[in-house]
Amino acid sequence: MKRQIKIKLVIYLILMVFFLLFATNLLLAGIMLNTMVVDSNNNKMPVFSSGNLSIDEKHFSFTNPKTVRYFMLTDILHIGVGILSIGDILIFTATLLISFSIQYYSYSIIKLYSYSKHDK
Repeated sequence: MKRQIKIKLVIYLILMVFFLLFATNLLLAGIMLNTMVVDSNNNKMPVFSSGNLSIDEKHFSFTNPKTVRYFMLTDILHIGVGILSIGDILIFTATLLISFSIQYYSYSIIKLYSYSKHDK
């Protein structure tokens, strides 16, 4: 029984490391995409807008995609509470994956470890 628990612990640790590395790569990709767009558009993030939109000093509004560089990577995805870019979605997904992997696999490892203590 102890050998099975040790094997499961190793598998959970490997899966946790895999998810953390994958999520870290997604996070870095999102940051790089957003940085690339901001750097190529006068250090401001372009926001696609078809109406009134309050813009701060870090963003600027545009309606013609030909006026900005890397149009598909700008803030173009309208959701109910705001406008997101592909980089923002990658960052959000990475954050969820990191949170999930730490919580789920830590819980599983602690549970398996406690089972191994009870077997003695």
